[in-house]
Amino acid sequence: MNLLSLNSKLVGMYASCGDMRDAKYVFDKIPKPNVFALNWLVFASAFNGSYKESIGYFSLMKELGITANKFSFSIVLKACVGLMELNKGREVHSMVYKMGFEND
Repeated sequence: MNLLSLNSKLVGMYASCGDMRDAKYVFDKIPKPNVFALNWLVFASAFNGSYKESIGYFSLMKELGITANKFSFSIVLKACVGLMELNKGREVHSMVYKMGFEND
Protein backbone atom coordinates (compact mmCIF):
# COMPACT_ATOMS: atom_id res chain seq x y z
CA MET A 1 0.00 0.00 0.00
CA ASN A 2 1.42 3.39 -0.92
CA LEU A 3 1.55 6.40 1.40
CA LEU A 4 -1.20 8.31 -0.44
CA SER A 5 -3.57 5.37 -0.12
CA LEU A 6 -2.75 4.96 3.56
CA ASN A 7 -3.24 8.67 4.27
CA SER A 8 -6.55 8.67 2.40
CA LYS A 9 -7.71 5.75 4.54
CA LEU A 10 -6.61 7.60 7.69
CA VAL A 11 -8.61 10.65 6.61
CA GLY A 12 -11.58 8.33 6.09
CA MET A 13 -11.14 6.66 9.46
CA TYR A 14 -11.00 9.94 11.37
CA ALA A 15 -13.82 11.47 9.34
CA SER A 16 -16.12 8.47 9.76
CA CYS A 17 -15.53 8.63 13.53
CA GLY A 18 -16.57 12.30 13.48
CA ASP A 19 -13.07 13.54 14.28
CA MET A 20 -12.89 16.20 11.58
CA ARG A 21 -9.98 18.00 13.26
CA ASP A 22 -7.67 15.00 12.91
CA ALA A 23 -9.09 14.12 9.49
CA LYS A 24 -8.22 17.62 8.28
CA TYR A 25 -4.81 17.43 9.96
CA VAL A 26 -3.93 14.23 8.09
CA PHE A 27 -5.39 15.64 4.88
CA ASP A 28 -3.25 18.77 5.17
CA LYS A 29 -0.13 16.58 5.38
CA ILE A 30 -0.87 14.86 2.05
CA PRO A 31 1.38 16.51 -0.59
CA LYS A 32 -0.89 15.62 -3.53
CA PRO A 33 -4.31 14.60 -2.20
CA ASN A 34 -6.65 12.47 -4.27
CA VAL A 35 -10.40 12.42 -4.80
CA PHE A 36 -10.87 9.72 -2.16
CA ALA A 37 -9.35 11.78 0.67
CA LEU A 38 -11.40 14.82 -0.29
CA ASN A 39 -14.58 12.78 -0.69
CA TRP A 40 -14.21 11.68 2.93
CA LEU A 41 -14.07 15.31 4.04
CA VAL A 42 -17.02 16.27 1.83
CA PHE A 43 -19.04 13.28 3.06
CA ALA A 44 -18.27 13.55 6.78
CA SER A 45 -18.97 17.28 6.83
CA ALA A 46 -22.34 16.81 5.13
CA PHE A 47 -23.18 13.81 7.32
CA ASN A 48 -22.52 15.89 10.44
CA GLY A 49 -24.67 18.77 9.13
CA SER A 50 -21.73 21.04 8.28
CA TYR A 51 -23.07 21.65 4.77
CA LYS A 52 -21.13 24.85 4.16
CA GLU A 53 -17.90 23.08 5.07
CA SER A 54 -18.85 20.19 2.80
CA ILE A 55 -19.35 22.54 -0.15
CA GLY A 56 -16.06 24.22 0.74
CA TYR A 57 -14.20 20.91 0.49
CA PHE A 58 -15.89 20.25 -2.84
CA SER A 59 -14.70 23.66 -4.06
CA LEU A 60 -11.20 22.85 -2.81
CA MET A 61 -11.29 19.76 -4.99
CA LYS A 62 -11.76 21.98 -8.04
CA GLU A 63 -9.07 24.44 -6.87
CA LEU A 64 -6.56 21.60 -6.51
CA GLY A 65 -7.38 20.30 -9.99
CA ILE A 66 -8.84 17.06 -8.64
CA THR A 67 -11.61 15.64 -10.79
CA ALA A 68 -14.76 14.94 -8.82
CA ASN A 69 -16.44 11.58 -9.25
CA LYS A 70 -20.11 10.59 -9.06
CA PHE A 71 -19.79 10.02 -5.31
CA SER A 72 -18.48 13.59 -4.88
CA PHE A 73 -21.44 15.00 -6.77
CA SER A 74 -24.09 13.03 -4.89
CA ILE A 75 -22.72 14.23 -1.55
CA VAL A 76 -22.32 17.88 -2.46
CA LEU A 77 -25.82 18.01 -3.98
CA LYS A 78 -27.19 16.84 -0.62
CA ALA A 79 -25.16 19.58 1.07
CA CYS A 80 -26.63 22.16 -1.33
CA VAL A 81 -30.13 20.96 -0.43
CA GLY A 82 -29.27 21.13 3.27
CA LEU A 83 -28.26 24.78 2.89
CA MET A 84 -31.01 25.51 0.37
CA GLU A 85 -28.27 26.77 -1.97
CA LEU A 86 -30.27 26.58 -5.20
CA ASN A 87 -27.69 28.35 -7.36
CA LYS A 88 -24.81 26.19 -6.14
CA GLY A 89 -26.99 23.12 -6.64
CA ARG A 90 -27.67 24.15 -10.24
CA GLU A 91 -23.96 24.72 -10.79
CA VAL A 92 -23.12 21.25 -9.46
CA HIS A 93 -25.96 19.67 -11.46
CA SER A 94 -24.56 21.30 -14.60
CA MET A 95 -21.16 19.78 -13.83
CA VAL A 96 -22.81 16.36 -13.47
CA TYR A 97 -24.18 16.65 -17.01
CA LYS A 98 -20.92 17.97 -18.44
CA MET A 99 -19.06 14.98 -16.99
CA GLY A 100 -21.64 12.49 -18.25
CA PHE A 101 -22.90 11.26 -14.87
CA GLU A 102 -26.55 12.20 -15.48
CA ASN A 103 -27.66 8.55 -15.70
CA ASP A 104 -25.64 7.31 -12.72
